[in-house]
Amino acid sequence: MKSDAFLIRVILDFRLKRFLNNERQRDVREILCLEEEFTGRIKFEDGTFRFKAIIDRIDRLSDGSILIIDYKTGSADIMPQNIEKIESAGFTRETLKKTVKSFQLPLYLYLVGNNKKYKDKMTNAALYSIRDVEKNSGLKRLFKEGQLNEKEKIMDVFLNALNSILQEILDPDVPFKGDEEDPRQDGDAGKGKGGSRGEDQKHSQAQHRYRDGIGGPLHEHRRRGYRYWDPRLLSKQ
Repeated sequence: MKSDAFLIRVILDFRLKRFLNNERQRDVREILCLEEEFTGRIKFEDGTFRFKAIIDRIDRLSDGSILIIDYKTGSADIMPQNIEKIESAGFTRETLKKTVKSFQLPLYLYLVGNNKKYKDKMTNAALYSIRDVEKNSGLKRLFKEGQLNEKEKIMDVFLNALNSILQEILDPDVPFKGDEEDPRQDGDAGKGKGGSRGEDQKHSQAQHRYRDGIGGPLHEHRRRGYRYWDPRLLSKQ
């Protein structure tokens, strides 16, 4: 075995053992599902949209509550800030990138919470960091202790923020712009105000087709700074 392969194996063994030890200590009564698909429709100002998600895992905890889990192996922080900061900063794309960061957990919570199996259950969602299980068992929960009573109000803020993003994406008069702070950009996406002219024309045409209801599922433009959902999550009804 080569030295680099041996090192990778040692790291994987170490993290797997640490993960399994952490699992033994968590207050999980039952694992309800793994890699299960959830779908749902959300009505916004510009129409009703269908969302789809593949959720890594759902646990029933010892107190009977439900915890939706998304595994994370990296170190990027995509947990939303508190609701007060999100509201005070405003709902522009630039500010939501810094405050909401990702709509993943709010959307997971909405889809599971509206599923007949989990409706009316006490439900929360969390990122499960495989790399950092020492702190809070590796879990970063969307709702902190004491916030579950305000879940409906907090979810309204997330949905209003998502509505603002959708309005901008679907507005043919708002061009897609490069995000110079996003290291995932490639090619000429960061040049000038909007990348290459040909690409901007294609994006504009896609926006028009989508608004007219004849396009397919809306694609996520990661290199343009739209990083809020997986492209498979969203389609307009």
